[in-house]
Amino acid sequence: MTTKEDYTGIQIFAEELPSFLPAPAGIHVARCVSFFQLGTQKTEFEGKSGKDRPKIMLEFEIPGEQIYFIRNTYTLIISDKSTLKLHVESWTKGKINKEFDFFTLLGKPCQVEVEQNQNKNDATKMDSKLIGIYPLEKDQECPPQVTPSKVLVFQRWDQETFESLPDWMQKEIEKSPEFKSMGLPMVAGNKEGVFNEKENPVDPYPIGADGLPF
Repeated sequence: MTTKEDYTGIQIFAEELPSFLPAPAGIHVARCVSFFQLGTQKTEFEGKSGKDRPKIMLEFEIPGEQIYFIRNTYTLIISDKSTLKLHVESWTKGKINKEFDFFTLLGKPCQVEVEQNQNKNDATKMDSKLIGIYPLEKDQECPPQVTPSKVLVFQRWDQETFESLPDWMQKEIEKSPEFKSMGLPMVAGNKEGVFNEKENPVDPYPIGADGLPF
């Protein structure tokens, strides 16, 4: 019979991960480091369910002694009132349309404006929200990128990148019909049934020359 004495002198240590630090409020020099396609997701407005819309996420690295990250989810729609259009045009100082190449944003420096709000579920925590993206001033420089860029798009699926994402983000992607139509196993534990393409036909996003959806 095996006893604890058989393992005397053997130590196994758990890895202690640092708590996620929300980006501080204010305007910061930053760089876009990741682009994620989240697929078609349910939308809400003022507590009411809206139409299912394609979503993407951009992630920015805020350099410094302590590196912070700020992400923002966008509805993949180009209209005069869309946050995606407002943010990208403010950042690039140019007009964008359905043929805009989102890959040009990867590695591109900018300034991000962040506000902090009290977490709705935990009054002791603060959440960061990206509310604006602007170009660098003439005398500003952004330090070299530290975090490797990540890209996840359905047309060039990378399972390793997908599995490197936070669990909550994997779950969101797994809910999408685009993910379900690929027939991949759900790694984040979603229990929603298998997507039936005949009952739920997917109209794939058209693909630009660079492979990104427009």
